[in-house]
Amino acid sequence: LREAWDTGNLSTLTKNDPIIATNAHISILAHITKYELLKNLTDTDVANGIANRFLWCCSRRTQLLPEGGNFPYDIIPYDELKEALKFGSEPQQITKTKEAIARWKDIYAELAIESYGLLGSITSRAEAQVLRLALIYSLLDCSPQIAVEHLNAALALWKYCEASAKYIFSEKYGDETTENILAQIRSAGRMTTTAIHRLFSNNKTSRELNEALKHLVEGGKIIMRSEVTGGRPSNFYEVNEITK
Repeated sequence: LREAWDTGNLSTLTKNDPIIATNAHISILAHITKYELLKNLTDTDVANGIANRFLWCCSRRTQLLPEGGNFPYDIIPYDELKEALKFGSEPQQITKTKEAIARWKDIYAELAIESYGLLGSITSRAEAQVLRLALIYSLLDCSPQIAVEHLNAALALWKYCEASAKYIFSEKYGDETTENILAQIRSAGRMTTTAIHRLFSNNKTSRELNEALKHLVEGGKIIMRSEVTGGRPSNFYEVNEITK
């Protein structure tokens, strides 16, 4: 899957009789529940870049149809799709309009903002995803240039996918320590740094715990407050009610 995304050139590992596919185009459309996904998606899948090569789109049933649906196939613009397929099949270089170049610079700065945890890893290819979507939109319009409207449409779709990923993965950090700390703070309401250390029977280093707390604070999940309790100030961590 990584090779298909990066180059489109695929091959088997058989030395004597290798099978090679050049410039392959692969599409994957899959359905899975949130529970099953979180259960089966491993940290390795996240770390090696498999997960962030997919667009995650949440959906839910909007109505009950005991007899099944009746899709209105007459709304599909077959002629336009045939024209777009023909246009997209011709070898050519697709560029951006002058206005799109300026718009892309603004979008790129927004998309390049780094996120943390599992969610950050899964949405880390935002720039590549948006640009590829914009390219698809331009080809559907049979346009030799990516225009501002193509970038805006691509960004809107990405925002939906990003929101879907946040809904799916926001409680997962790909790190058991971070997830355990968040769960304990939510259960207790607030916790001191000392209490958090005791959670792990002092088996975690201060660096590990501080890194986990940093991710939770920067991710907006918890808030750190300092209070004077007679001696030197104590740090308390509590749930951020806004993102609760």
